[in-house]
Amino acid sequence: MRDLHSNNAILDYPKGGMSSLIDALVSGITKHGGSVRTNALVEKVILENNGKGAECSGVVLQNGDLIKARRGVVCNAPLWNMARILRDSLEEEDSREKEDDPNESKIRAAVKKIQQSADDLCMTGSFMHLHLGIPADGLDDLECHHSVLDFSLDITAEQNMVIISIPTVFDPDLAPDGYHIVHAYTA
Repeated sequence: MRDLHSNNAILDYPKGGMSSLIDALVSGITKHGGSVRTNALVEKVILENNGKGAECSGVVLQNGDLIKARRGVVCNAPLWNMARILRDSLEEEDSREKEDDPNESKIRAAVKKIQQSADDLCMTGSFMHLHLGIPADGLDDLECHHSVLDFSLDITAEQNMVIISIPTVFDPDLAPDGYHIVHAYTA
């Protein structure tokens, strides 16, 4: 945690806020001929054998749109959700593909490996996020990052740590004039 308090540390908040990061990613994707869709739920993935194993060559959205990938598919779903989508995608193919097909068995083995990884993964305990806008009056010389611990408990005890960040210390443009943003969460 020491690095959070280093001089000029800018660890969590890009200049211009998180939207500047998203805007840069979208710009890079569209500049190279890609597209970004939001609120586009994936119904199933298209799995194929590339000779070395399984690969995702596209997706079918909940609205029925088929999107074929030229180079790859990026998934930001939690591993548990991704494993379920992959498993459900295989079940839909069962009516068309034979399980004894060697190509199909490589795909099934890859999906099974992801499912096993999901089954072995421990979920994070519950946590809370709080986002506030507060008047900046009288709050000169703030530090961005603060950690609050109960040292009478083990540091790994559930919700024994509260992390407080004030990103407007680094970039005042993230909030209206005269205000700070406070982000606090338990860990």
